[in-house]
Amino acid sequence: MAGLAAALQRLIKDEALRARLAAAAPASVADFTEEACLARWCALIDRILARQPLQQPIAA
Repeated sequence: MAGLAAALQRLIKDEALRARLAAAAPASVADFTEEACLARWCALIDRILARQPLQQPIAA
């Protein structure tokens, strides 16, 4: 928590830092659209399934 508090204090005091972060925000949020996140999850699941095929359940 101390690290977070220090970072927030720095942000409060540093106007130039706030301006740089604000200017960069639109580009960084593009990585977190619904489509981008879904694509990354699907790619991860595909990689996992390619390495370890699903085992069929044992018939009762």
